[in-house]
Amino acid sequence: MGIRVTFSGGKPKITDGLFPEVKEVLGGYWMIQVRSKEEAVKWASPCPASDNEIIAVRQVHELSNFNAGVQAAAAS
Repeated sequence: MGIRVTFSGGKPKITDGLFPEVKEVLGGYWMIQVRSKEEAVKWASPCPASDNEIIAVRQVHELSNFNAGVQAAAAS
């Protein structure tokens, strides 16, 4: 459900999926609250980055996103 924003020649490129290969290294993160994937892309696209940098955009679920059964189980 994630996307990657990569940078080549100073221009952002949007790609579905997070990791083309499992051996890649992750480092650092930002958490922003947005209404849609498109809004997240608007935040990530103007970030200053060099040709080898990638921003992975992921959805974070809150407890309220889950059904009542899951919420009840988490509360106990």
